[in-house]
Amino acid sequence: LKEEMAAGRDASLDDGNGHYTPVTLMPHLTPLPQTQAVANVSSGDLARSGKTRSEEYFQFMRERVRVLAASSPTAVMGYYAKNQRENPAFDTTATRYGYALAQVRARQPEKAIAGLEKLVARQPDNVALQLALADAQDQAGQSDAAQKRCDRLHGDHPGNRAITLAYADSLLARADKARAQRAQNLLRPLLDDYSDDPDLQTSFARSCELSGDKVRAGEAYADAAYLNGHAEDALNQLKALAKQSDLDYYQRARIDARITSLTPLVLELRRHGNHSAPDPNTDSLHSAAACDTRLCFGVSSGSNNPRLQ
Repeated sequence: LKEEMAAGRDASLDDGNGHYTPVTLMPHLTPLPQTQAVANVSSGDLARSGKTRSEEYFQFMRERVRVLAASSPTAVMGYYAKNQRENPAFDTTATRYGYALAQVRARQPEKAIAGLEKLVARQPDNVALQLALADAQDQAGQSDAAQKRCDRLHGDHPGNRAITLAYADSLLARADKARAQRAQNLLRPLLDDYSDDPDLQTSFARSCELSGDKVRAGEAYADAAYLNGHAEDALNQLKALAKQSDLDYYQRARIDARITSLTPLVLELRRHGNHSAPDPNTDSLHSAAACDTRLCFGVSSGSNNPRLQ
């Protein structure tokens, strides 16, 4: 959501009704495109609800933040269940979407699927709901259904980062070389514009690993470690790669250049302690470094929500 929620960020994520989402949560969000997600809700649904598209979008993202920022998936799931039971006005499409996300995080994807299928039947063009359903199906072991859903979405919205990541991860779930090569081809173009996305780097690393490109996988894993705030781990991984005797000229040049750029940063962090934040003026990637406890999950990589199958 870093780019897609720019409009909301400019307004301090306040929908004008006193609902505020902390900007500090922004780096932990998985990208969902406003113009293609909730913006695709039918005009009839919006007219019946009395909401504008921006209000509907804000409410979806507010519930998403609520779930992703919750320290306990069970507790936030209880929050939704209690309020839907006691307050009829609370029962909206956005809160049902949030409830489904909470169920997936609580490792109850089958329940999430039941709810999301009803929402998708009402709003088939809503990309946010479609991605949530694909993730729930994937977590429930319904890999074929999840992959077909992502395939359709990718065909309808080529180049969309959230959809491409979800599609690639559904391919990688099979640990199959041919599917991994397909995922690698899907993800590689995104690296030109989103090289500072740790989830993208992790998925790309996995696709390279399964495809047999161990060197490129190692580089991407090192970049993901750096972007997740572990610069020294990234440097050590790169140094281990550099010791391989079968590197070609271009591979060695890339790795050596990255080692050269990271070494001063790691030395500086050692002087100031491992928990000191890097200086955002010394490296263009620093501003994208994420916190150690990666709150985000799900439609991108699911790295914090182990698969059930």
